[in-house]
Amino acid sequence: GINAEYGALMNIEALLQTFGKLSQVEDASEFSLESSSILKALETNEGRALLQSAEFRPYLLTGLTHQNVLLRRLTISQLEQFAGNESGIQFLVSSGLLHEILPRLQDEDISVASKTIHILKSISVNPKGKQIFLQDDSLFLGLQQLFKSSSPQVALRFVEVFAEIGNLQPEFFKEFEKRGFFNIILSFFEKESDTLELLNVMEIINVLSESALGFEFLEKNNLFGKAGELINSSDHLITCGVIQLIGNMSAKRSTDWLVKYGFVQSFFKFLETEGPATEATIVAIGKIGSSAAGLQFLEQNTNIWKEYSLYIDSNVQSLRLAALYSFAEILKQDNSDKLSAMYNQLQIPVMDILMKYLKLPFLDERMAVFGVLSSLSRHAWGVKVMFAHSAFFDFIVNRNTEVSKGGKEAKHRIISNIVDLKGNAQLTEVVNESQWKQMTHYLRSGIFGADREASAIVGDESVF
Repeated sequence: GINAEYGALMNIEALLQTFGKLSQVEDASEFSLESSSILKALETNEGRALLQSAEFRPYLLTGLTHQNVLLRRLTISQLEQFAGNESGIQFLVSSGLLHEILPRLQDEDISVASKTIHILKSISVNPKGKQIFLQDDSLFLGLQQLFKSSSPQVALRFVEVFAEIGNLQPEFFKEFEKRGFFNIILSFFEKESDTLELLNVMEIINVLSESALGFEFLEKNNLFGKAGELINSSDHLITCGVIQLIGNMSAKRSTDWLVKYGFVQSFFKFLETEGPATEATIVAIGKIGSSAAGLQFLEQNTNIWKEYSLYIDSNVQSLRLAALYSFAEILKQDNSDKLSAMYNQLQIPVMDILMKYLKLPFLDERMAVFGVLSSLSRHAWGVKVMFAHSAFFDFIVNRNTEVSKGGKEAKHRIISNIVDLKGNAQLTEVVNESQWKQMTHYLRSGIFGADREASAIVGDESVF
């Protein structure tokens, strides 16, 4: 019976009639029920052929612009499937549907707008789609008209899409830049923009910075300088947005511009005087230190490095956790010699602090510490630091010192890292044979030990 129902829909009149009825259904559950048969029919080869027929085109055009948002979602979803292959792209272009799809970038429904964005991205990364798009000036003119008629918020949505496409395809970036699509970013720094608009601009600058062409555009238009002027904004959300932008870009690019635009002084100020921007600064320093260039920057700016490290023992839990997690990211770097020298610059008893927090009945605290220990265990000098603490070894091999699943997995990972370094000349006088045997046995017994059933694991909650 069901197959007969789908088979009946393989008739163009029946398919059009069913599709037409959907425009009258506004209840989501009822719409889902009513559209299930048509969707099943359209999944078949025959259905796809009918979808591309001239008879069906007016219904697709109506569906794209209909006030019924459910119908718009259904229509754009059906057209989305054509953007992934050459024949489908050719159909969207030759039928004129691509021109009609573009305005959905302005759609008030985020689902429809997102699917439209996905269609454009899919076309741009397809070799045939890219060729068609770049050669059809009317498509760019259509985008320009939409762009100029959009509200500032929607215009920013356009720019972000263009930036993402431009990062994937340099040819598109050059075309978008030539047509002035990215210049709107400048206007938000030249007028009284609200917080949300500026935060959106920061996100777009971050996207643009991912490609060489985008970074070049930002530099020649002094976007870093304009963003830097906002770092001392009275609105702490904007200040934190700028700091986050700095951290994200520093993880991908050279850090020369940090000095050039005066961000070093700002970072030190936010660390020295605890305030709303301090946590964002701590997180940003972790991102900066996660790259080779950023690590060198921190090595050269010892005042920032030392001030930052104090927060791993902060009285404020959120700052302490941010510092521990970012510290772990920095210590993951492969430049062992540089990390060792930087660690030795610190004027705080790091291992005493870490072991103190491992004894607390708070899982998030312990997991943050385990992250630092895991990063340290990747380096021979880090193992020396850990074993130099009198309580470390007994804690790490004692299965009763941690009862959470995540904590047990972290301990196993740390021990595994240490055992992987066996034979390293730096550890000859640090780890004795008995300790190597205990750790090897620990690993052989598995994450939860041979008596896993008897271990006290209650979800991820610790019991002390």
